[in-house]
Parts: sequence; C-alpha cells; structure tokens
Amino acid sequence: MRAKIDDMQEVYKERYATYRHLDQLRWQMLQLAVAAGSAVLAFADVVSETAAGWKWAVAGSIFLILGIAMLRIGAGIVSNAKVLREVGKEIGDVWIPQPSPYVQSVSFWIALAITVFGGLCLVTSIVKYFC
Repeated sequence: MRAKIDDMQEVYKERYATYRHLDQLRWQMLQLAVAAGSAVLAFADVVSETAAGWKWAVAGSIFLILGIAMLRIGAGIVSNAKVLREVGKEIGDVWIPQPSPYVQSVSFWIALAITVFGGLCLVTSIVKYFC
C-alpha cells in the first residue's frame, strides 16, 4: 500500500511540474508572437522597400504558428490538469480545482485571436502579391 502512495506522489509531482512548465511555455509563445510579429511588421519597410510585400507573409506565419502552438499547449494543460486532479484525490489533495472547459479560458481566446490575425496577415500578403 505504501508503495502505491509513493508512486502516486511521484506522479503528482511530475504532473504538477508539467502543469507549471506548460503554463509558462504557453505565455512565452504569446510573448514571442507579439515581439517577433510586431518587429517584422514595424521594421520590414525600413530595412528594404521590397520587403513590404513579404512582411505580411512572414508576420502572418509567425502569428499563425505560435497561435496554433498556444492552442495545442492549452489542450495539453487541460488534459494534464485532469490527471493531476485524479492523482491528487488518490493521495488526499482534494483542493485542486476542477479544470474549466478549455474554450472558457482567457488564454484560449488570446491564442485564437493570434491565430486568426496570422491568417488575416497571410490573406493580406496574398492580396498584396496578386493585386
């Protein structure tokens, strides 16, 4: 019985560390998207006149990729939180809150907005290229 509790505590520690890591990683993706995408949009025209058409494609790709990464990380956090809650109950930690539905979190809507903005930037680059 003691070995099972020790195993559960180890799983609990690992899941909690994973939860913290994924949460930090999710917000780092947001910071990276804002910094890199904004830098491309702000300074592409300064560097070269020919870069003006490509800046939307590059910025859109950055926003789109990092937005999708944020969505995937968020899904991983939700599934990890479910296991963390179950393991917590087994070792006596009943204070772990029930994870909210993923689409109700602020990070989901921020990631979705970044993804949509990335798509719009790509559409803008296509329009600018062909028009």
